[in-house]
Amino acid sequence: MVSGRHIVGCWSRNLCPLRKDDISCIRAIANEAHQPVRLFQNSTIAFSGDIFTDYDGATDNIAVAVCAAGRIHSDLHDHIAPSMSGTRPDRAASRLAIAYATGGIETLGNLHGDFSGAIWDSRRTSLILVRDSIGVGTLYYVEKQDSSLFWSSRLDDLLAIADLNPEVNDDYMVKFLAREVATDATPFKTVSTVAAASAIRFTLAGSKTFRLWSLDAQRVLRYSRQNEYEEEFAERFRNSVRRRLSSHKCVTAELSGGLDSSSIVGIADNLCRTELPETELSTVSFLYEQSPSSDERAYMEAVQNFIHRRTTYVRASAAILSESSFAEPSSPIPSIGQMLRPVRDALSRVMSERSSEVLLSGSGGDHLMWSIILYPPQLSDDLMALKFWKLNKEIIAWGNALRRPYWDLLLNGTIWPILPHNFRWRRRIETPSTLLRPEAARCIEKTDVARILCRNAQEAPPGFRSRIRMVAYAVANVASGYEQTLPVPTTYPFLDRDFVEFCLAVPTDEMIKPEIGRSLHRRALRNFLPPIVLGRTQKAPFSEVTARAIMNQQSRLLKLKCEGEPEVVARGYVDPLALERTLANCNLVSGTEISDLAAVLSLEVWLRSWRKYEASTVRSSLCRLDHSIQAETIEPAHCIGQQ
Repeated sequence: MVSGRHIVGCWSRNLCPLRKDDISCIRAIANEAHQPVRLFQNSTIAFSGDIFTDYDGATDNIAVAVCAAGRIHSDLHDHIAPSMSGTRPDRAASRLAIAYATGGIETLGNLHGDFSGAIWDSRRTSLILVRDSIGVGTLYYVEKQDSSLFWSSRLDDLLAIADLNPEVNDDYMVKFLAREVATDATPFKTVSTVAAASAIRFTLAGSKTFRLWSLDAQRVLRYSRQNEYEEEFAERFRNSVRRRLSSHKCVTAELSGGLDSSSIVGIADNLCRTELPETELSTVSFLYEQSPSSDERAYMEAVQNFIHRRTTYVRASAAILSESSFAEPSSPIPSIGQMLRPVRDALSRVMSERSSEVLLSGSGGDHLMWSIILYPPQLSDDLMALKFWKLNKEIIAWGNALRRPYWDLLLNGTIWPILPHNFRWRRRIETPSTLLRPEAARCIEKTDVARILCRNAQEAPPGFRSRIRMVAYAVANVASGYEQTLPVPTTYPFLDRDFVEFCLAVPTDEMIKPEIGRSLHRRALRNFLPPIVLGRTQKAPFSEVTARAIMNQQSRLLKLKCEGEPEVVARGYVDPLALERTLANCNLVSGTEISDLAAVLSLEVWLRSWRKYEASTVRSSLCRLDHSIQAETIEPAHCIGQQ
């Protein structure tokens, strides 16, 4: 597995040389990240990132130039044979170049990892922007009226180099408040994103999008023995963690005490002791003081004692979190994690002190393992298969386990999922947020998130579609950039493409059972987890921390109201009466309403901050920085040149 930091670039599609200010901005960003800058095609295209070039043997000109960021795993596509001289298989750009040379754009779908990249093909005068299957590697782009194309894996860099002050995308903001996915959109109207598992080819004549990967909706694994599922699960998950440990000297893992983070830590610890002794593993845990219902120390300490490693505790009180909720956002993407900024900043400092290169996160595990079971997905499949006797037995068993009446499981868990997705009654009763204006909620276009992972999802049984949809929500949170607001490079073992493909091919009645949730997960990893964690059935809620943080700022919230109408109200997103009522009764509302309120406050702070943004100011400072660097150095500090 190889890594790069981020990429940024520009192409003048009218074949005129790039402007000096454009090159200066790219060079300043590259210098800050200690990355090279290269100019190609008579200075009409510029790259910064992990760069690889391949020359045409006949003309001695550059045939293909590749710029990549992120990590590409080597153990899943070694069948792609190197076809270029001078390639280095330990680099993401090299692997991307080899795949493209082997079979063109379609071959890029064989790559596994967390990456994004740009490929310049001078023979076809085309630029290809590509993104990994899950969408962990972000990639944004802007097409301007002067035919110039700008792209970057970081949204703030893109706004600077493209000199943009774009309008806020209202549809994106409403979806954010409604907790709907927005993988095909960005917070700004004129900024686009490359979708996960996709590539876009830009030519002088236009552009074309290619879908590179999709789940097989018809694939089902049938083993003769139950322990075969367990062995395969353990091996696949072990491989997922191994890919994220190898080639790194120091790795940090989140340890929250939950089943997901503890599983990652348990497997990672075993790998570091047996197969990867050169990799140093450290863990970090968050403690939220004055919030007893969110205290997970007993589980954290159980894992520490089990693996004989001590974690680093990052402590945060409700007062600290509430103060941070009004600080300037550190990301151009709105995020509920705004309130957790001091915790994330502390995490960044801890990783910097240890020279840790990547953070292992358990995000996605709850969705993939189906942690929260409202209605078992296999019930509707039994109905579709006309297995009435089996359906009756499962409704009784699940009714006892979930303490739900028979009619509820029959109506809502069995019949409801097979109804058409656009059924009017079904759409009308959905309430995405308690604070949204009704007219704003009605304007939300419901997305069939299953299509994010599987292009033929509608051909699959309804229960399988439900499982795909659950995983797709986790993928969408990553692909939309919500999870990318962390200040450190983050990777997600539970969202490994190979592991996701395996889990969704396992029959549902093997993954979850009425006796205990996440049955296969618990059985497969029982040797890597302490009994107290292995047997826990629910996670401590985070709502108390959020509620206390908001209550500490009630006076400040009232002051905001006196200063004028909140942005979220003025833009027509939020019902002012519902917002005022929820704020007044913050200590009495439910966890769902607390999440809604946290999202509204985070977006309000983001919108107020965005009003102050001036791309020209940022761009000017970058140009001045580049000029000062050039004046202070006789030779460029990094590989800055023209070919």
